[in-house]
Amino acid sequence: MSSTCYLPRKLLTNTNAYTEAELLSACEYVVVLAEPGGGKSELMNSIAHQLGTKAVTANKFVHLGAKGKSIPLVIDAFDELAKADSFGAYKLLSQAKATNPTHVYLSSRSSEWDSAATSAFKDVFGCSPLVVRLSEFNEVEQRAIFDHYVPDENFTTFQAEVARFDLDTLLPNPQFLKLFADSFIESDRRFIDKRSIFALAIERLAKEVNLSVTRIVPRLSTKQKVDISAEVFAKLLLSGAEGVSVNEATENQMYPLLEALFDSSIAANGILATRLFKPGEIADQHRPVHKIVAEYCAADYLTKRIADPADFLTLSKCLPIIAPNSAVRDELRGLLGWMAALGNRPIQEAAIELDPYAVLANGDPSQLAPSSKRLLIKRLKEIEIQDPYFRRGDSWRRFSVAGFFTPDVVEEIKPLLLYVNDGHLRDLVLELLTGSPAIGLFRDELRQLILMPTVRRVTRILANSHLLEIDGDGHCTDVGVLISQASIDSLSIAAETINTLGAKVLERQCIIDFFRASANLYPGFREKHRGAIGSLYFVKKAIQGLDLATIEWLLGELTKSLACRCGKNPYECDCRTGISKIIGSILDRYFELARPPFDPKGVWEWVKGLHFHGQKGGEESKAVQVLQQDVNLRQGILAHVFAKMTDHDEIFNTRVNWFGWHSHSHSGLNFHLDDTKFLCDFAFDNDNPELWVTFLIPHQYFINSEARDLNPLRRYFREQALAKPTFMSVWARENRGAARHYNRDKRMWGGSRSRGMERRKAEKQAKIHAKNINYVQDNRELVENGRQWNCLVRFAELALSASDNIEREFGEELLVRNALRNCLEYIAPHVPDVHKLAELQCASQRMDSEIILFAACIEIMRANGNLNGVDQNLLIALKTNIHMEYRDVSSEEHKALESEVNRLIFPGGTGVEAFLRRYLEPQLLGAGCAHPELWLLRGDEVSCEVRALLSIEWLKRYSGLAFGPLDTLFEIAAQYANRSELEEAIKERCTDLMSDWPSLIKNEEREQRRIFWLVRAWYFLDEVPNSYWDCLKADKEIVFALDERSGQMNRRDYTYWPKLKSRKVESILDAFFDKWPKVHLPSSWGTGSPKGECAYRFLVGVIWLINSDDPEDAIPVLGRLLCDSRFADLHNSLKSIYASQLRNKALWGFEPPSSQEIVKRLDCDEVVTVGDLRQLVIQELQDFQKAIDGGEYNSADRFYEKGARLNEVGSTEIIAERLNLRLEPQGIVVTPEHQLKSANRSDFTVTKIIGGKRKLLVTEVKGQWHRELYTAASAQLYERYAIHQDAEHQGIYLVIWFGQTEMVAGRKLHKLENATQLKAQIDERLPSELKGLIDVFVLDVSKP
Repeated sequence: MSSTCYLPRKLLTNTNAYTEAELLSACEYVVVLAEPGGGKSELMNSIAHQLGTKAVTANKFVHLGAKGKSIPLVIDAFDELAKADSFGAYKLLSQAKATNPTHVYLSSRSSEWDSAATSAFKDVFGCSPLVVRLSEFNEVEQRAIFDHYVPDENFTTFQAEVARFDLDTLLPNPQFLKLFADSFIESDRRFIDKRSIFALAIERLAKEVNLSVTRIVPRLSTKQKVDISAEVFAKLLLSGAEGVSVNEATENQMYPLLEALFDSSIAANGILATRLFKPGEIADQHRPVHKIVAEYCAADYLTKRIADPADFLTLSKCLPIIAPNSAVRDELRGLLGWMAALGNRPIQEAAIELDPYAVLANGDPSQLAPSSKRLLIKRLKEIEIQDPYFRRGDSWRRFSVAGFFTPDVVEEIKPLLLYVNDGHLRDLVLELLTGSPAIGLFRDELRQLILMPTVRRVTRILANSHLLEIDGDGHCTDVGVLISQASIDSLSIAAETINTLGAKVLERQCIIDFFRASANLYPGFREKHRGAIGSLYFVKKAIQGLDLATIEWLLGELTKSLACRCGKNPYECDCRTGISKIIGSILDRYFELARPPFDPKGVWEWVKGLHFHGQKGGEESKAVQVLQQDVNLRQGILAHVFAKMTDHDEIFNTRVNWFGWHSHSHSGLNFHLDDTKFLCDFAFDNDNPELWVTFLIPHQYFINSEARDLNPLRRYFREQALAKPTFMSVWARENRGAARHYNRDKRMWGGSRSRGMERRKAEKQAKIHAKNINYVQDNRELVENGRQWNCLVRFAELALSASDNIEREFGEELLVRNALRNCLEYIAPHVPDVHKLAELQCASQRMDSEIILFAACIEIMRANGNLNGVDQNLLIALKTNIHMEYRDVSSEEHKALESEVNRLIFPGGTGVEAFLRRYLEPQLLGAGCAHPELWLLRGDEVSCEVRALLSIEWLKRYSGLAFGPLDTLFEIAAQYANRSELEEAIKERCTDLMSDWPSLIKNEEREQRRIFWLVRAWYFLDEVPNSYWDCLKADKEIVFALDERSGQMNRRDYTYWPKLKSRKVESILDAFFDKWPKVHLPSSWGTGSPKGECAYRFLVGVIWLINSDDPEDAIPVLGRLLCDSRFADLHNSLKSIYASQLRNKALWGFEPPSSQEIVKRLDCDEVVTVGDLRQLVIQELQDFQKAIDGGEYNSADRFYEKGARLNEVGSTEIIAERLNLRLEPQGIVVTPEHQLKSANRSDFTVTKIIGGKRKLLVTEVKGQWHRELYTAASAQLYERYAIHQDAEHQGIYLVIWFGQTEMVAGRKLHKLENATQLKAQIDERLPSELKGLIDVFVLDVSKP
């Protein structure tokens, strides 16, 4: 990075962030760590400049020393010295110490600074340095670096191209940014594919860019560094670790010791000095520079090993770790994607079968073989059927599959675009087509999509954006069809086409039709907009793309003969609302493009027919701004409009209806004061007295005579009236009329009397203030000592809320504040005790003494900083009102006062419970106390220790609480109390309230109380009596009570409430779904939404709570809901949740193997998970099948005795014997008829000690004839055996096939010809929740 482009850096510790200036102020001893190429040297030069010195390299400093004593030392490249000389660090630090430096700033690669270096620094300097890391660059800084590095390139274009390949997260590192910038230019501003980018990036990141760095021995080649790093990355990813440690003191599960990742001695430390790693959070720890780099390298390492026939590592040995129970771990989906991109066809196909979306969204799917691409499309179709919303976790992601849409897959993709489904696949394909040269091959499908009104808006917009990239002459026809459909969606697509192609390409009539159709979409002024206006933004966008000539033509056409058609009063008229808004926007655009002078007559023709409900200002509308500011235009319009009017009523109505501030016309026409003189002059010059008098300024009777005489305009008009008798006549007539109105109003309202009263009141107040000032001065000692009650009351009010009036009312501020500070002894007898204060609170009353006490304590705090010496009883009384806020008490003062009161009345936290009981219990006990001050329990920090105790106790004791305090008390208990105690309280209340249900006697208050507690029982009790739910569901509006706690808008406010379990959600749907019919759900909603909409929105949204339940509980519920035709409209959501829960079940309880176990698996071929064990047994069974099919000896003969087949027991013994012989050398034990919990028995188990724990694989064996053949995998193997705690819910279902002449599941007529067909049938009938957990294997021992 050139020094001419230096950007000030930020530096980080685990807890703080520093600018360079802040770092210099924070510490004199600093070590800066960063990965190679991160900009350390430039930073050190900047710091040196700020310290008035120059940076020097560590090697140079050791050889030449410092330039003086007591100067700042800025030493770069400490890591180069550490590599060359293990004792060099101590030597450098000792030399630095000897100079008595004012500052010591070191920089190092993170790989070369460890805790030992920190200790060495402390040994030499007597204190530890502040170790900081360089912060990565933000987007603004990235742009600056890019612009400097390649000044003639466009950063936005570059950034978009990088983001297209999902690489934008690497740009904060300047080396990646420059590397990608080079590739960007080399590839002619369009990357070819992701794999080639990464291959180049990895090689460059592994190379040493600093030629002055001392070489370590033994030296690693670039290829060796890449290979070793790839192996490390693979082991880290598979074990779930974040990075590596180089020191045993800092190693842990997330940062294993680097050397422990290899089974043999490898000089691996050299990789940490490459740019493939970056510093961890503490010294001695290092992380991959980025996860996607680690994923690429790890995939390359694994696929090469898997493809090597001499290597024992196979794909089937990797997959149980990558995808336990056939569910790919979330954190390894990127790894799987790259394995498909870099691997051979078998790897590609296995990855696609497991997780097709991971393969598409990660890695580089353009590298797939044609057959793999077709398989990927096929599997995506299947995935969407199973989970329509398979992208809901990352639908925001945008990624590229450049090169994927080759001709051999286009025909496979076309049907996807027209497939009727509301799932994610079609939109995904459309997104991926962005920028693809294959778009033209989809022209017909894209056209059909945009013209289908039933297709989702976002889908049609995507399709249209692609269609507009294709040259053709069908766009005009398409726009016509879209306009005729006249929906928001269709018109928005038409607008996009108009914007893209321009008005010159389309027929003008087409554009006119578009705007007229759009006008019908605007809601009437009485209708709730509910987001409608925002959804019509496309209209304004279409207008923005029009040229001036088209706009002028449009204004003329749209306003031609525009007038009211409904005949209603202006304030009721709605027939022109939509078209007026559109024309108003077009007019805005006209004034943005056109230049003055403007034609007043033409503009009037455009605006005269417009009708609006509401005014706009110049900041909202360009047309309003121009008409208000362009005097010539506005007054030209006035002259044109009023030129020939002589009828007084016509003039008056025109003025009111078109130019009045409360009219419904265009806001730009609003009359201005300077328009008055213009029109009066115009009327005077044209001898039009009726026009002149209509705009005359009337006589202002309600202001004083001096002000009236100063009005120059009125004097000007009088001079005009004197000049012409006809004008003087109307002047006199107008004045007489104004006088009559004034006298009538005066008699009716008494205007002058009001002004007189106000004047007398002000005079009276002035006399009172003067009298007060005299009084306090005459009685200064009494008043200042705080012994004058009335004064204290007023002093407190002023000090707390109007301190700026103190001097005006009493002459001296110091006296007032002294009186308050001195008054406590005097007011103490008048301050009520806690019981009286509780009574006052219940009565919503307050005593003056409480206000005086507050003001007095604030003044004492301001003077002394504490309340030491204030009577305890007074402080307790103050505590009850401590929450009161006053204008002249700052929040800091208020907090300080509260803290001081708490300190004095609750020393060491004691006494809180007693205080709350004394003050709150009388309020809770009072039947009429609607607002007890429960904030003291809920919101006051001093109450945190007693919230749980008191909330539960009071809930149980005070059964008659008003609903407000009852709800507050319950929320406190729900948030803080012991859950079992709360459940007991709920049960007690419900038992009491349900004792008379259903009752013929209606008691509304009791019914409300019953509902209150039953709703809480529904949430907080695991087992809710049927009668409780029967009571709740009897009222269909109970859904609103449920929505308050579980609705999308509210559930975040009640996170401490239990989430509804699956079976409760099922009950809600069963009870209410039919009672609230389906309605359209707009994208915006709130408290004003209709009841039916709110209820239906809750019901369709509450099902997503099932997704957070345990899969064991959720899956059966989802199965029932999916089978219920009532919920057909919810099926896509239910299927998506179902798929998610199946995945959760597959991963339930899975923990990644440790890094040591991964080493054993990858380097030593050891079994480290139950999944590995399962894979191994399946492999052994496959080998057994091969031996049976074509071995030297006919192994199948062992399954027959005297010509008859063996039974299950005999067959199982043969299989278990073989497995045991082959697996025992690996420490694996095969046990026939293993005794399991609850006396259930499996045919054999396979066990191994892994990580000090026994891991068990359960196997059930069935002969093909067994009557439970098709159900035993679920009913016996899983439900009875595989749930053993050591089995991790996994098992093998082994079926023995003796031939087609043998019965199948007790039936002689079965039509099965071979073992393969039998396995397919069993797989098909296996419950979906068990697929991935149980392997089905059919061993064919049939005789030819």
